[in-house]
Amino acid sequence: MSTVDVALLIVVAVTWTVAWRAGSDWMRTLGVCERPDRWALAFVVPMSGLIASIHLLATVSLLSGFAFVTLGAVTLTFVAITVAARWLIAKQGIRSAPIPIQQAENSTGSRIWLWPVVIVAGVYVVFAIDAALRYPSGYDAMNYHLPQVFKWAREGGLNLVENHSGYCWPSNGSIVAFLFASAGDERMISFAHVSSVLLLAAVAWSLTRRLGGGREAATLALCTTLCLPIVVFQSFSGYVDIFAAAHWLAAVLALIWVSRCGTQRAAFSLLAVSGLFAGIALGSKTTFLPLTVLIAIVLILNEWSKHRTPARVAAGLGVFMAGAMVCSGFWFLRATVETGNPVYPMVLDFDGGGILPTVSIAGEDAWFAEKSFVRKIVRWGGYPWRESKSGQGYPYGLDNGLGAAFAAFVPIGLIVAAWRCRRKTSLSQDQWRRILVVFCVVGVVLLLTVFEDMIRFVLPFVMIAIVVSSAAWQPVLAARGRTAVAVLCIALFATAAAATLKPAHTLLSRLRDKNHSRSWFYQIPPVIDELEPGARIVYLGEEPLTYALLGEELTNEPISRLHWRALTGTETVTADTLETNNVDYVCLREPFPTDWPDGLPLELIFDDSETRALATTPASRVYRVVRHANHLADAASPR
Repeated sequence: MSTVDVALLIVVAVTWTVAWRAGSDWMRTLGVCERPDRWALAFVVPMSGLIASIHLLATVSLLSGFAFVTLGAVTLTFVAITVAARWLIAKQGIRSAPIPIQQAENSTGSRIWLWPVVIVAGVYVVFAIDAALRYPSGYDAMNYHLPQVFKWAREGGLNLVENHSGYCWPSNGSIVAFLFASAGDERMISFAHVSSVLLLAAVAWSLTRRLGGGREAATLALCTTLCLPIVVFQSFSGYVDIFAAAHWLAAVLALIWVSRCGTQRAAFSLLAVSGLFAGIALGSKTTFLPLTVLIAIVLILNEWSKHRTPARVAAGLGVFMAGAMVCSGFWFLRATVETGNPVYPMVLDFDGGGILPTVSIAGEDAWFAEKSFVRKIVRWGGYPWRESKSGQGYPYGLDNGLGAAFAAFVPIGLIVAAWRCRRKTSLSQDQWRRILVVFCVVGVVLLLTVFEDMIRFVLPFVMIAIVVSSAAWQPVLAARGRTAVAVLCIALFATAAAATLKPAHTLLSRLRDKNHSRSWFYQIPPVIDELEPGARIVYLGEEPLTYALLGEELTNEPISRLHWRALTGTETVTADTLETNNVDYVCLREPFPTDWPDGLPLELIFDDSETRALATTPASRVYRVVRHANHLADAASPR
């Protein structure tokens, strides 16, 4: 990373802080009087400003064909947007009266609640140390998230790759990683979601307080949320679920404050904030499309119950949708310009083609096997007490794990919260409790149907369940604080011990082996790090090595098995496909193929079948594509 790149990243960080402070001042003028809520909602200014900066440059690049999305250009645009935002906030000059709120009183024995916070902090210290001393990780991150951001950095634009689904989805969650990739620093990528963790902590606390919970309930929600194994592991990986979930929950928090506003100006401003947060989430994963629609439905119902005028409801919805499009519209524009389908790679088929062209992902298998709906319900009935699905024990990781604290407090708390919903009161916190309980039901339905058992796809609803149940526990927590803290600490410690075992073990193993090279970490052939810049490598194995094959200088161009199948219609290679796709190298792992044609123009340059250091690592081979006719006679067959 050059000195200029370091300076630009420092400018971005300083600008981010300035933008966040401006956002905090803005929330104060809108009547958001509670500090944690103000801090959480203030995140909308720096994050939406950064995303808008990149989207603006990417749009110009998309329409012009020139590379405008560079670290320097993004920094200058972000600074300009932040200066403009501060000027607009200062120009308003009118402060709304603090919005009245109802919440539980705090008990006096609050110091004992520091113990669960200390346990959670210890978990994050272990994971942070491990992340600082390793290279980026994560299955989806290795497959397409991180290779995509380095492709953007090389090309200076955010163009998609047709028939490669991983490079076509909305990718707001990779924006911060893109900044580090543009600077050529892959070690910092593991910390790209630090701001999302801070936002998630503030939102979990604030939502619990807005439902009537005291500091004890808010601490319970905070610790349970942050200690979810899914959250902990994703906090230091290239996955984007935690990024999207944190901003979607912030959109819900902003909507709660909208429902309490006394002035139209403050209400519309907070609707814009909610829309911006929802747009950030929608522009991160398409799974947030139904979740954004869910927020819009609640918005319509709230506005109608308050004003009973279609014009006001339409205006409020318009403000929300405009905010959402600011941070997600680019992805739909990109897909429309490049493919003609605004939701590519999703398939749009209107009776064989009519309105919009049908775009399909060639050659991809169904990712999720069909399962009986009844079996799904029975299987999930025992989760998370056994933290397993289909009778197979799942280790804590990026896709699974809710933890002992969730099992101890959330199911009972949800039952109590749902029971209290039968009471008809006009209190805002009771109305929102009903809404969020309905959200939990919607989350279960989506998990069992559309989202095909993927627990991380319903991560926002898991967090909503934690918030609702924690608020319901408030009377018990205030009356039996020491007992509650003891149970919570035991549960958190059990989860922490299981979750930190893997990173601690791998960290100690790396320190013992004293080999910190990139090829050793990813267990790939060292020759990959020595290839010429821009080398195109086809990898036909099952494991996600796409990112690893970028090489030490991050300049290689790997092609994964699925992408190769989309390009050629086959999972093997021929002389024609190698030539047509300008392939320079072919990388294989055991089991090696036995059905390739003879006479391929390949020259074996690496084979560790007899020399690999770890017996548990499959043997690897690397072939160079021979492009000159006089070499073909000597080329070796890969069999």
